[in-house]
Amino acid sequence: MSKESIIVNFFEEIRIKHDPSNFGNIKVRNSYHNKMESKWSKCFSNRECEYNHSTKDVLHIISSVFDNEIETNNRYKESFGSAITAQGNEYKRITRFHSSSLCSYLHFYKVSAENPLSINMNGTIFKFTKVFFEVKNYCLGKSTASMDVVLVSPESNSILFLESKFGEYLNSGSTYVSKEYEEKYLKYFGDCNSQISENIVIKKAMVKSVEKIKLEKKDRYKLYTGGIKQMISHFISIDNFLKRNVFEETKERLSKYLNEDSGIYLGEILFDFGQFSTADRSLENYRNEYKSLVKILEHHNKDIHFLSKILTYQEDLIFCEPLSKTIKEFYKY
Repeated sequence: MSKESIIVNFFEEIRIKHDPSNFGNIKVRNSYHNKMESKWSKCFSNRECEYNHSTKDVLHIISSVFDNEIETNNRYKESFGSAITAQGNEYKRITRFHSSSLCSYLHFYKVSAENPLSINMNGTIFKFTKVFFEVKNYCLGKSTASMDVVLVSPESNSILFLESKFGEYLNSGSTYVSKEYEEKYLKYFGDCNSQISENIVIKKAMVKSVEKIKLEKKDRYKLYTGGIKQMISHFISIDNFLKRNVFEETKERLSKYLNEDSGIYLGEILFDFGQFSTADRSLENYRNEYKSLVKILEHHNKDIHFLSKILTYQEDLIFCEPLSKTIKEFYKY
């Protein structure tokens, strides 16, 4: 079953159920990709085309549909601004039903001292009271990697860097990496043709006459290699963070929570489509590859504590204040 089919089936019943006058001209419309109308992707929009959305539009749309306070509460509004600052047109894409940024924002934006979030990490319960979205760290040279969510637990003196995925892990295929990363990859995994994880091998490849590194999955094995590539980049960037090679904006946001004894955690959280993907092994396969990858990378920096397993939105988040009815209905809780 394809990613598109799973997502279409999951959101098939979604409608704006409330009085339309509450939303003005906000409607469910088809999304656009490369300025072409999608046949399967849906979004909330107050214009004929989502590409015409301004940042003010998307704030109003998400606030109107999910929580009016997002537009009126300064803390929520500020965190929303951070959530849409990723590279590219993420601020336009966040109104899409299957947006990973939308999913992470709606689950975490209320985290605070008054509304802590608890997570069982490697057998210990951590209580988080501060959240940041799209936190940048240097990767190689001046290139950066943006972490979707960063949660802070002053009580445990810990910071959790968390990559979030909604439906991306339903994709499958090999992935290419810039040759600039070759030295790091060989340091972590050995020579080319070495195993990165249980079902991925690194190889050299030429793409349009440019030499690259290829993360090649086994034939007929459904696997999201792009996520493995991304976790490796995040590991490099967190390693730089700990060496105080810190992006200036990140220093301003996190320095007050960081000291020599801080516990630094790195992990990933995915949305589980449950009954809508029972015949699909993408989640199980990706979980297994994540575990294989962690066993290799954790030896290269003992100060970065990997979550031993991938979290899911359905199983691993313990909210002090439950999610709103609107958000629960949207994500079928």
